[in-house]
Amino acid sequence: MIAQIAFLVSVYLVGLICIWFTRYYLDIHTVSFLALPTGISLWVVAVAFLVMTPIPLNLLTIFATISAFLIFLVFLIHHFWPKQIVMPKSSDIFFAGGWFAAFVILSAFTVYFNYIHFTPDSLVYEGAGRFFILSQQLDLNHSFTGYLVSTRLIFIPAIHVAGPLFGFEYTYAIYPMVAVWFLGLFACFCWRIFKLRKMDRRVSFGLVFLGTLTLASMRIYIYHGIFVHSNLLVAILFFIALMALFFYRIEAKRFWLPISSVSLAMFALARPEGIIFALIPLGLFVGAIRQERRAGLLLYFGLYLLIAFSWHINSLRIIGIGSGSHLDGRTILLGLAATLSLFSVAYLRPGFRKIKFRLANVLLVAFVLTLLIVAYIKPDTAIRCLKVLIVNMFEAYVWGATWFVLGSLLFILTFLSKFKERGFFNMAIVAFVFFLLLMGFTKHPPRVGQGDSLNRMMFHIIPIALFLIIMHLGNLSKKYKLRG
Repeated sequence: MIAQIAFLVSVYLVGLICIWFTRYYLDIHTVSFLALPTGISLWVVAVAFLVMTPIPLNLLTIFATISAFLIFLVFLIHHFWPKQIVMPKSSDIFFAGGWFAAFVILSAFTVYFNYIHFTPDSLVYEGAGRFFILSQQLDLNHSFTGYLVSTRLIFIPAIHVAGPLFGFEYTYAIYPMVAVWFLGLFACFCWRIFKLRKMDRRVSFGLVFLGTLTLASMRIYIYHGIFVHSNLLVAILFFIALMALFFYRIEAKRFWLPISSVSLAMFALARPEGIIFALIPLGLFVGAIRQERRAGLLLYFGLYLLIAFSWHINSLRIIGIGSGSHLDGRTILLGLAATLSLFSVAYLRPGFRKIKFRLANVLLVAFVLTLLIVAYIKPDTAIRCLKVLIVNMFEAYVWGATWFVLGSLLFILTFLSKFKERGFFNMAIVAFVFFLLLMGFTKHPPRVGQGDSLNRMMFHIIPIALFLIIMHLGNLSKKYKLRG
């Protein structure tokens, strides 16, 4: 029990140290809630670095790698952005200490009350973590290595490395802990957007409370909060990547870019289809970039390529260029080519200023035409895929009334509430569904039940869809001048 709490607390603290450099721009509450995903990302990057090098993989080398990165980060920020080095004030110490105490108590609670749900996939993730400890590096001669890098990648197995290193049987408490802690981050992001839109404080508080309570009470959210798998963490990483990019577009503050880029890179290292779905935020970033922000362009794409494709290109040594049912060499090269193409278009975009067109409309037409062509080529697969996805989404056992409520609200509010930022989220959701259907039509025909990967992946856009609904409600309250 103590070992699991020690792991959670140590990850939280290194994340807090790293994310503290955003304190100049962010309130102490948002910084505190960003600490856990930041710490997990640092842990994963350190483990990935060590298994790709001859350096032994143990607790000492992991924390030494994280410490070396933090020292480099301090030097970098001190040299280029010295104003971001902020000494904590008494109020910061009070609130950060309060949130840390809450984190420790919640950690003890999630460790003691173990209601975790395991499946065969969960056992594979746990076994993958132990495999890394035993092999120390990516063993090219072991058959499990190829299966691991093509189906499980590194993000979740790196978390399960903690079990044998800290001396507990298996890693489980981090999943409910992340689920609980993310509720605070969701509330902070909702509050920030309402503050930027200068909404009434009491109305804002009510909507933030409503959105957070809705997310916490969703049966599907609770299910993934106690399920040892990638879906909860992937949904959170995708949410943070999109939200940080969204705030960058509104505030034009560059500190949001590394938060979005690193979260996106972690997303690409968590699931086999991650490098394809990561094209959604990358494409949205390209659609918003302006000529004077080329430095931001280099920062955003550079960080993503460095972290995500350092692992994926290294994986090519093991899985080769051939095609397979999961992540394969062709998908990696396709993802790399698409990412570099987006970067090139963004970098050269000022040269296309004379071209007048609505990018969103062009992409929407392209999405529809692509699906129609694939459905024409594989009609039986396409029809079966649509039927199974619809049946799964309205399955009462796990999803409950989620899609009845969220789907209806999104459809109605789209017509009732108009605000310029809605296009960002609409395009993200439409693109996500497009890639999901395309994958179902071509590569992974779905099956009925929560055992289906595509069904579980629909959870990845739940936080974004709920945030969009809360924004719509906030816009309507401002339009009709509601006061608390």
